[in-house]
Amino acid sequence: MSAPNYEIRRASVGDRDALLALWSAAELVVPWNDPETDINFCLFSGHGSIFVAAKTPLPGQHSQEQPPLLLGSVMVGHDGHRGWLYYVGCQPDYRGRGIAKELIAAAEDWAFQRGVPKLELLVRDSNQTAAGFYQHLGYQPEPVSVMAKRPTADMPSFGTPIEVDVVFLEMAERPTRPQVQPPAGLRLSLTRVEPMTVAFFRYLYDAVGRDWYWFERKLETDQELHAIITNPACEFYLLQVGSVPAGFCEILRGIEPGVNELSFFGLIGDFIGRGLGWYFLNAAVDICWQDGPQRIVVNTCDLDHPRALGNYQRAGFNVVDQQRKSLPDPRLTGADRPPPPAQRRRHPVTALAGHQTADNVTSLSSNNVTSLLPAK
Repeated sequence: MSAPNYEIRRASVGDRDALLALWSAAELVVPWNDPETDINFCLFSGHGSIFVAAKTPLPGQHSQEQPPLLLGSVMVGHDGHRGWLYYVGCQPDYRGRGIAKELIAAAEDWAFQRGVPKLELLVRDSNQTAAGFYQHLGYQPEPVSVMAKRPTADMPSFGTPIEVDVVFLEMAERPTRPQVQPPAGLRLSLTRVEPMTVAFFRYLYDAVGRDWYWFERKLETDQELHAIITNPACEFYLLQVGSVPAGFCEILRGIEPGVNELSFFGLIGDFIGRGLGWYFLNAAVDICWQDGPQRIVVNTCDLDHPRALGNYQRAGFNVVDQQRKSLPDPRLTGADRPPPPAQRRRHPVTALAGHQTADNVTSLSSNNVTSLLPAK
């Protein structure tokens, strides 16, 4: 069988199914490891990458004549000191063609360009063929013992969903208050971002939300995210101090007939506590009402800023529902996993939802939630 045209590139989320098929064919899957979890952990942790040899079909070649989509792979990562190689393998019919050597070279470049002083790998004693292959590439056995420990049963495995308490609010009438003025002494601008780009959205989403477990949009591929942010019903507004981004909001118009949603709202950490939040929230509310909906909605949860709920109520939103929801594991995106609900710090959302935690046994009314900003 002639060698196909292929390219060595970094894998993406879209390669997941093809990787699983490759690893199964190459007999790299073992019962004690979940390969899909390993893919997610590597791609989203920020400490590793997967390189693949991806076919490039020849012109005029029929689909049944084409080789498998991925011919080989290598996973590379580092632990802050050493680098490690895993999942080195090729499709059985394409071994011995130099593909694995090229993949390892790409992994070595990835590691050494990041200052990793040493690359290591594990070879089972029974796999002397692999040991000889690696020695040919310059890897040598070392006089060390490998020791291991796995999580105990009560530790959530990677990928285990988390639970959050969510409060849903709505505003059924447009506020009759005077327009809220921006704080004095700051050169502010509030402008619509048109068009929003994937890269700029990812920057704003992370800058505003990293402290509050905003992670779900990070699970989207660039293509999926592009489809969301270019939806004509989706609008973005950027708050700037001088020429520096200070916060943003996302508004979804017509999520159902007559209903608009303030789907994301927040300030970048450097600008919290400077008198901007109350102005920005009310400005966002006014923008939501511009096309004359019957009501606008928003939600917050017990991972959000502890004063978010009180601010929404003070702006005129009323609580209409509470739910405990299951969300994906934030570690899939490289973020930390929050403690389980019973071990979280006291939070107004949890109190309102009626769930008791280790230090939260009180009830909530809008009067006992301190506003993020002083009353005007």
